[in-house]
Amino acid sequence: MRQFSFAVERKEEVSQFVEKVKACPEYKNASAVLAHLYIGLTDRSLAEEIIKFTKDEFPGVKVVGHTNSNSIISNGVRKIATEGVTFLLFENSDIDVFEYECTNMSPEKAGDEFSQKVNSMKNVKGIQLIVDTVHVEVQSFLDHLYIEDDNIRIFGNGAGGEYEDMNKIFDFTDHILDAGIIAVVYSGEDLEIETLYGFGWCPIGKEMTVTKTKGLQFLAELDGEPVYDVFKRYLKVKNDQYFARNTLDFPLIVHRKYMDVARGSLGLKEDGSLIVASGIREGEKVQLSYGNTREMLESAIENANCALDFQAQGMILTVCGNREQYLQGDEDTEIEYYRIACPTVSGQSAYGEIVRAGKSAELLNCALVSMMFREGKKNDEICKTNICEIKKERVHNIIPLYERLYTFLNAASVEYAELKEAQKEQELRNQIEIEKAANEAKSTFLSNMSHEIRTPINAVLGMNEMILRESHEERILEYARNISNAGNTLLGLINDILDFSKIEAGKMELVEANYSISSLLNDLYVMILPKARDKDLELTFNVDPQIPDELYGDEIRLRQVILNIVNNAVKYTREGGVTVEVMRHPVSDEIVELEFHIKDTGIGIKEEDREKLFMPFMRIEENRNRAIEGTGLGMNITISLLKLMDSKLEVESVYGEGSDFYFKIRQKIIDAKPVGNFEKRAREVLALQKVHKESFIAPEAKIMVVDDTPMNLMVFTGLLKRTQIQIDTASGGEESIKKARNKKYDIIFLDHRMPKMDGSEAMRILKTDEKGMNRDTPIIILTANAIVGMKENFLKEGFDDYLSKPIDPDALEAMIRKFLDESKVVLTGYIEGVNQVISLIPQDIKNIKGVDIKAGLSASGGEETYIRVLRELAENYKGVELRLKKDVLEEDFKDYVIKVHALKSSARLAGVMGLSKLAEKLELAGDKGDYELIRRTNEELLDNYKNLAEKIFDAFKNEDIKMPGITREKLGEAYEAIRECVAAFDFDSADSIMKSLLKYRIPEDRKAGFEKLKAFMNAVDRDKIIELLIKERGSL
Repeated sequence: MRQFSFAVERKEEVSQFVEKVKACPEYKNASAVLAHLYIGLTDRSLAEEIIKFTKDEFPGVKVVGHTNSNSIISNGVRKIATEGVTFLLFENSDIDVFEYECTNMSPEKAGDEFSQKVNSMKNVKGIQLIVDTVHVEVQSFLDHLYIEDDNIRIFGNGAGGEYEDMNKIFDFTDHILDAGIIAVVYSGEDLEIETLYGFGWCPIGKEMTVTKTKGLQFLAELDGEPVYDVFKRYLKVKNDQYFARNTLDFPLIVHRKYMDVARGSLGLKEDGSLIVASGIREGEKVQLSYGNTREMLESAIENANCALDFQAQGMILTVCGNREQYLQGDEDTEIEYYRIACPTVSGQSAYGEIVRAGKSAELLNCALVSMMFREGKKNDEICKTNICEIKKERVHNIIPLYERLYTFLNAASVEYAELKEAQKEQELRNQIEIEKAANEAKSTFLSNMSHEIRTPINAVLGMNEMILRESHEERILEYARNISNAGNTLLGLINDILDFSKIEAGKMELVEANYSISSLLNDLYVMILPKARDKDLELTFNVDPQIPDELYGDEIRLRQVILNIVNNAVKYTREGGVTVEVMRHPVSDEIVELEFHIKDTGIGIKEEDREKLFMPFMRIEENRNRAIEGTGLGMNITISLLKLMDSKLEVESVYGEGSDFYFKIRQKIIDAKPVGNFEKRAREVLALQKVHKESFIAPEAKIMVVDDTPMNLMVFTGLLKRTQIQIDTASGGEESIKKARNKKYDIIFLDHRMPKMDGSEAMRILKTDEKGMNRDTPIIILTANAIVGMKENFLKEGFDDYLSKPIDPDALEAMIRKFLDESKVVLTGYIEGVNQVISLIPQDIKNIKGVDIKAGLSASGGEETYIRVLRELAENYKGVELRLKKDVLEEDFKDYVIKVHALKSSARLAGVMGLSKLAEKLELAGDKGDYELIRRTNEELLDNYKNLAEKIFDAFKNEDIKMPGITREKLGEAYEAIRECVAAFDFDSADSIMKSLLKYRIPEDRKAGFEKLKAFMNAVDRDKIIELLIKERGSL
């Protein structure tokens, strides 16, 4: 490529440059030519004449430019000329010119449209922007400029001038734009473009925050102080016509992400706000600055050396007028360095410079920016030469005053900053020490309180377990189940808080040992499955069968991490499922990297909520998820645990669709034998899992349990009552030692924290007591201290095993089986909670497709309740049908959602999952406002419900024969009582009488009326109830 630059001061010079360009071989053979015109502030007619002349003389050449009141640069020389022109002649490259008239469209739309065009083009290397900074909000255009390719360079400058010359300021292509943005796109396979940024302004003084603006170019306050007061304090300037000139040398520096940019002062508005040459935003950090001529020129030398190395064939400069004024004589020296690098360099002084920084383009002040071009590769035979260092003549080696002043200001600023930083660091160290001490005290307190908190919970849950085992009254069992759920939830919250306190105190440590990954995953599957089933979620484990089974690591903490994530997934997923994937990445023969993914089809996470996810005591979308239990600590604990394992948690999420939490962890391989088919093994383990009944008896076994709390002893013995084990109790360590001297026990259970003599001291005496009979007896520690790592400490002390309080019945039985001699154990088989004998349920119910009796029994708690649930579900059909049809007809979808929600729950209790899920689908449709789906699907719901109700009625038909009959007289009296209650709006009493009638066999000729009455009662249709009862009463 080739560049020509001309400054035109006399008309006769025009013909000279025209002939020179036309005679150039590069012009004749050019693939694309750009003529960049520099025109002083003039009337539009003269500008149009110049544009026309250029187009006529150079057909096919693309013309761009703008008017300006400042100087131009031609062949590296700054000139005060009226007009100038630069020709860029390309051999193999293309030029596309895009123009946007912002009187017809917004700058934002222009930015969006231009970005789309450029991103669809090929081989784009650079973009030159020519903007009207007076009539166009340029920053808004730049904010909407998104160029995907980071290698595309962006450069530009702005047209501008004094306020009184506004009508003479404009951009143009082959015609004039009133409020224009022009973009020149350079593209080509062998085209190379680079941009350079010269600054040289140095920050001084403290950093301040922009606390108030009045638009992009009007700064009102810094650190809450009026901006004029700031300048007055530092520079002693007055609010007069000289304000701009007196602050010219002290532009504000804005600290942006990719570069520091200056914002020059253009004066004050009447309201005292500062007019800045380019955009500034609230919240940005700024400092006053002072120019250093030496640094500006050194920056120019550095950039010129880059241009030499680049072997620029063409270069365009744009220099801020403020910079020229500051340099006062050295402005030509600065440009001279660029001329050495590229003799044909051209450009002009401008009102705003543009250069790309990162993904965005910045509008600058007080800077010099350049764009340089080259076609083809660099010539390696050209010797690289550097421009020599600046040599300033000094009289008798006296350094110029401005340089000394700057050095003093800079040194003072650095020292001040270092002093403030040192003070801040010391304050931070002091604060860390205070927080560390507080966290240690808190951790110690919580650890001590753990025993005190968990001991009464242990008693409550233990006594409650005995109620679950011994009571046969459904109402009492329901209360007990609720107590169990609430108690276990409370224990989980306590564990989270204890773990969090230990993390804060820096006392969380890994305790590594050999473990089986298949066993760990089996445990997780068994633990999570009931929670997933409760919400009708599908739980899937996809495990690489080649993962080595026996590994070395902290099994407890790994289990906790996975469990925390999966529990969260189940909590926040309403429908669909949760999938746990475990993949293998071999590292060496001794190390394997496991990659865990926990995926769900839940609510997903908004981008702005990602940070909250890992903050302590925070939950995302608090209002929406208010009903979900938890402290909000789980994910924060998980992050800390993974950090201890040299891992970190990643998350990908689509709001409304689901999330994928994943992490990688390296573990040592102890045995490379693979885990094999995990799904098959999990099913086998699940099939053998029992609910909570003793699976053995051991009448010959003798154990002693030691605890200072009588209620704990009662719970312990009660839990093992059916095992027929001989149990002795002791209220303290001293008593246990006395008993151990007189009797041989198979197992001894010792409470950890007791008065006078604690469990550890008692254990040491029992194992070393020469008078005792139990030196070799297994001793199990019972403790309410849930701090992880305690088990290993107890084992090191000499205990044989560890059992946490509150005592889990299955864990207790498993512990006894572990240490008890097999000869004393008599197996009695499993009593499965979900396989209980079904004797009261009619055979025809079992044959109805879609009715899951096991799920119904589990949900309702027993056969009698389940039978009532089934009957009521069928009997409620007519009423539900009337209500739902009425709601759809009247478009009362709010009431419809309430009714269908109730149906969902009723069907689920009855084990009719298909009907429940269809009802839930319509409930969600109502919540989302998808009423068309309700209209389309309501009949399908009612048909399914009707079909089910008829089958249930048929199944119970024969059962009804066994029910006692009711005389017509008694039925009439009941009807009259119902009518009186309904007439008085006492529907509760009417409903009570109606339910009592359900226990009797209704006469055959009265059944039709009775069914109508049930439907009207369910629909609470007062008028029809009274009308029907008057009719029925009269015929009885």
